[in-house]
Amino acid sequence: MFLTQSPYFLMAALVAIASGAIFAVRFIKREASAEYDVIFATMGLIYSVCLLLEGQRLIPLLFFAQVLLAVMAGWFAIETFRLRILLSEKARQVGGARPTVRRQGFSRTYPRMAMPKDARFPPGLRDPVFATPPPPAPFPKAAQSRAVARGPN
Repeated sequence: MFLTQSPYFLMAALVAIASGAIFAVRFIKREASAEYDVIFATMGLIYSVCLLLEGQRLIPLLFFAQVLLAVMAGWFAIETFRLRILLSEKARQVGGARPTVRRQGFSRTYPRMAMPKDARFPPGLRDPVFATPPPPAPFPKAAQSRAVARGPN
């Protein structure tokens, strides 16, 4: 049978198009996208390539299970995007737009929160950012006297 007439080719093409659409949402409707959508789009493309290359080996029952799995994944993706859009609209109504700023790699630093002047740490606990390390513990008296008595070796 010609490649484009087989059902696994059709399913691989649909999954690849859907994965491309998941990635395209990032540029078309920013409030509906998240950073980790790229991972799912890549997984879908890998799945479609595997299905395209090895789909002819699937027995009909396994292929039907793969179709059901792809339909469920598509339904969850559509529902997720719909809920993200509703969430951004609700956030806009309440007090402002949902932030769509992307992190620029792993080098982003966050400003230190201002602490009230009257804030106190519990006894024995210090501010971890501005704390100086504790002084080294002194030698016990017995260890000092043995070191002096022995002298250098």
